[in-house]
Amino acid sequence: MDQRNTLSEKSWAAIWKRAGKELEVIRRREIRCIDSGAVILSLGDAFESAVLYHPPAVSSGMIEMQRLFSRASDDTAATPFTPGTPNAEPALITPSKIALSDG
Repeated sequence: MDQRNTLSEKSWAAIWKRAGKELEVIRRREIRCIDSGAVILSLGDAFESAVLYHPPAVSSGMIEMQRLFSRASDDTAATPFTPGTPNAEPALITPSKIALSDG
């Protein structure tokens, strides 16, 4: 029975190996034949719906990130990094140095 299962598994693997090659040919043919313009037009309503129910953020977060970096930089200003000094290491900004609230 074990030998039969092994043979069955090997034949199953061979079938899927062959099928995989044939499916790849089909996939490539479908990609070449697709009308990208029609697809984009058909997704227009979905895009409009997404914008309506999930409007874009007012900010990208860049200003907030710069504020946090500035605050962390102020915390490490007492120990500046001087390139070229022996065993010098830049001050690390760790999560504990970044306060996420304005307080």
